[in-house]
Amino acid sequence: ELACLRAAACSMELHKRLHHLDVGNCSGLLTLRIGVGIGSLAFVVVRGISYTGSSPSNEFTVTGPPLQQATKAEELAGPHETVFSSRAWKHVQHIAVGGAPADSLGEFRHFIALDVSRHTYPMVRHAAQQSQGNQTPAALADMRSSIVRRCL
Repeated sequence: ELACLRAAACSMELHKRLHHLDVGNCSGLLTLRIGVGIGSLAFVVVRGISYTGSSPSNEFTVTGPPLQQATKAEELAGPHETVFSSRAWKHVQHIAVGGAPADSLGEFRHFIALDVSRHTYPMVRHAAQQSQGNQTPAALADMRSSIVRRCL
């Protein structure tokens, strides 16, 4: 739930600060369309083989359902809009303003803002800081080793 709250707050801040930003030499202005998904990701390392005698290179990528959800949500978002997958929406619907379906099946929802009568941005930031502070070095090491095992 906290990750979705953070994504909601972050999307609002990104829209506020970057929408219609003058990008300089390019013709036009920056327009954001944000998609949010949730779930487990796989971090994949592909080890390369060098045929030229130079040292082999590694490629890194992340894959999984959350990326598919976020990609589809971003495609459904209009300029200056954020769209959540239905799985992500379940975690923010109690404090979000919006919720109109973004697609015909209702699998994606438009996010407009956080209901500040229920949650404020400083509260979301404080909850995130508390969550990060509760992770012990041993828990972080376990998480890292779990990620490495899945990658090998």
